[in-house]
Amino acid sequence: IKAYTQDTEFWFAGYESHNSPNLVAEAGFLFSNPSSNATTITIEFFDGVSPSQITFTMPANSGYHFNETTQPTFVRTRLENSRTNAGVAAPGGIRITSTEPITAAVYTGATYSSDMFTLKGKHALGNEFYVAQISDGYSENAFNQKSGTTLNALDQIDIMATEIGTQVTFTPTKDCVGGFLKNQTYTKTLNRGEVFKLCEQTQGSRWTIPTTLAGTQITSTTPIVVTSVEDHSNRDAAGDQLIPTSRSATQFAVTKGVSYEINERIYVIARDNGTRVYVNNGTETLHATATKDGDTLSVYTGLGRWFNSGGGTSPT
Repeated sequence: IKAYTQDTEFWFAGYESHNSPNLVAEAGFLFSNPSSNATTITIEFFDGVSPSQITFTMPANSGYHFNETTQPTFVRTRLENSRTNAGVAAPGGIRITSTEPITAAVYTGATYSSDMFTLKGKHALGNEFYVAQISDGYSENAFNQKSGTTLNALDQIDIMATEIGTQVTFTPTKDCVGGFLKNQTYTKTLNRGEVFKLCEQTQGSRWTIPTTLAGTQITSTTPIVVTSVEDHSNRDAAGDQLIPTSRSATQFAVTKGVSYEINERIYVIARDNGTRVYVNNGTETLHATATKDGDTLSVYTGLGRWFNSGGGTSPT
C-alpha cells in the first residue's frame, strides 16, 4: 500500500484520552528531517486559542521533539477534541506544513491511554473512508470490562475538514452520542479546520464481534482526514489516522507484535461486497467473505502472516 509518510503538509484531528486528568509530559509532535537542507515547520491550530501558529526551524538531517505541554499557552484541547463535542462540529484540528519533506507524528494521550499517530500527509486525504477499529474487550488488559464498570471506554471517530463548506455524510454502525442512530445516514457541514466527533452511545459486550464503530462509512464533498480510536477500558487506547478507500489495496504483510495473549488479531475492513480474504498468499483455506460493504473480517494469528483479498481492503 502506498501510504508514504514523508510530505510537506499534514492534517490531524485528535481524540480525547480518558482516565487521567493530565496528558503525559512528552505529549506533542515528533519530526524527522531527512533532507540535506534546513526546514521551516509551522504548526497551525484551529482551536481559537492564541497563538494560532507556531513556527520554528529544524536543521538538516535531524529529528526534533516539540513538547506541546511546555508551551506557555498550552491547553489540553490543543491536542485533543473533547468528548463533550461529540455530535457537533467544533474547531480543533491541526495542520502542519514544512518547506522540506519531513515525517511527522503526534504523541498524545493520558497517563493510562497514550498513543502515537504517524501522520500520512496527502495520503490521508480523501473523500471516502470505511472506519477500522478493533473489537471491545479483546485486550486482556481490559480487566474492568469483566465487571462492566468501564462506562467511559467509548470508541471515537474524529473527522476534520480541510476546506470551507465541506459536506460530510456518514452512516454509523452503532448508535452515537447526539441522536445519530445505527445504520442511518446523516450529513453535516464543516468548515476548514473544524472537527466532527462520532462517539458510540454505549460500549459493546466483551468478546463480541463487532461491537465498535468499525465499518462506519464516511464520504465528503472535499478532502477530509479521519482519526479512529478504540478505547479498551478507559485506558490502553489504540488508534490510527485512516487512509481513504482510494488508497485501499489487496495485499498486506503483517508482522507479529509483542503480546502476552496466545493469538494476535488482524482486522480487515472490506470495501466491497463479496470481498474474499485469504491468509498466507492463498496457501491456506479461504478465511472469510464480506457479505456487505464495510464488513469487519477478523484474522487470528500467533505468527507473522501474509494475506490477500479479492477486493479492496483498508488496513487497521
